Amino acid sequence: MELFDHVRIKRNGVTGIIVDISNGVYIVEDDIERDPVDSTGYYGRWPLYDCKISDLEPVTD
Repeated sequence: MELFDHVRIKRNGVTGIIVDISNGVYIVEDDIERDPVDSTGYYGRWPLYDCKISDLEPVTD
């Protein structure tokens, strides 16, 4: 997987774009603008998720 690939996070089903890769950690920005505090426990309008490569699967459009 590379920067700007569209992926799905296996553990929660969220889809998004890889926006950073550092030391084996993939940062995925959510595709969906969210309420700043929603039920996922992540904060911000465009939540970021720290993932391992094994947490991700490619999304084919």
